[in-house]
Amino acid sequence: NLQHWQDRADNFQWVVGSLVAMLDRIPWQGGETMVIAAPIFHAWGFGQMAIAATMHVTMVMTRRFDPENTLDLVRDHRATGLAVVPVMLERIMDLPAATLAAKPMPTLRFATASGSRMRADSLIAFMDHFGDVVYNSYNATEAGLISTAVPADLRHAPDRRLDVGGAQAIGDAVLRLRDRAVACVGGAAQLAGNDRRGVELLAAGSTLRARQRGQ
Repeated sequence: NLQHWQDRADNFQWVVGSLVAMLDRIPWQGGETMVIAAPIFHAWGFGQMAIAATMHVTMVMTRRFDPENTLDLVRDHRATGLAVVPVMLERIMDLPAATLAAKPMPTLRFATASGSRMRADSLIAFMDHFGDVVYNSYNATEAGLISTAVPADLRHAPDRRLDVGGAQAIGDAVLRLRDRAVACVGGAAQLAGNDRRGVELLAAGSTLRARQRGQ
């Protein structure tokens, strides 16, 4: 019926809008090469593969993640992008200093990460060594793309108490900070800090509650 097709059109418009908004934050370019280390059985890795396919990006993948081999893949294939989950950045930065020094990634322009909390020390160490190239996204199955932190955001507040990815919402997503009385007390700029207030995430008509971690 008409409502069915209207719903499908609305969903398509939301997907396209979210993709455009994300590409505005993360410097993807068509026709380049990307190493996808994130597992593609996970929504994040599969999503990176889908975006790469639509943009005619050459994808480099291996069956198992190895931190040292990942550095080799980026360098050997002159990849400009790297897709990871945060623990992969941690394992890369846990490599010996001599190994990191011997395996630069001069062509890398961006490393996209999502899926779990990002450890601040590994994040800053990665950017100090390889440049300000990390883009951290917060997404949810029920709401899709929610927010993306660019390198400047991560430099400003690398150890966010809430895993929302950054202060910039994606597309039509709205981030609101609420206290225990459910009174709106601020926007996304106040998400960092040691308080125990909750975050309301509104995206594509869905309302989620993000539970604070690391308190």
